[in-house]
Amino acid sequence: LTKIMRNKNYNKKFIVTANEILESLGVKNKIYYTKLKTALYSLSQTNYRFNNSLYSSSISGIIKDLILTHIMDVRIITRENEEYSEAEQFSDKRIKEIYQITFTDDFYNNIITKGYLAFDSELLLKIESSIARSLCIRFFLFLYSHHIQFL
Repeated sequence: LTKIMRNKNYNKKFIVTANEILESLGVKNKIYYTKLKTALYSLSQTNYRFNNSLYSSSISGIIKDLILTHIMDVRIITRENEEYSEAEQFSDKRIKEIYQITFTDDFYNNIITKGYLAFDSELLLKIESSIARSLCIRFFLFLYSHHIQFL
C-alpha cells in the first residue's frame, strides 16, 4: 500500500481498487480478490505497539513513549455511494467497490519524515553486498530530500 501511496503523490488518504493492489503485489489469481478485503479489514483492526522505534520530526529523534496504534483506516465504498459515484475508478463498470485508505498520523508521519518511501525495495532486495545496499539507501535518501525522482 505504501508503494501505491507513493504513486498517488504521497497522500495520507487515497482511493485504490482491488486491481491496483493486486497488480502492485504481482498477483494475477482471482482467488485473491476475496482474500484482499479480509486482509485490509485485518490490517485496519490490528493494533500495533511501538516503543522507542518511531521517529518524530518535531523532536528530531526517536519517540521514547509507548505508542499503541493501528496503521490505517479502510473505508469500502460501493458504486451506490452518492459522494463517490463519479470517482474515476468507477468508470470501469466491472468495479463494484473501491477502497479509501487513510494512514494514521503516527505511521504516516514516520514513513514520510524518514523518507522510507524513497527506497525502491525491489532494487534493494536484489543487491547482495551490504555496502552497496547501504550506498544505494543513502543515494535514495539524497534524491528524496532534494525532491528528485529516480526512474
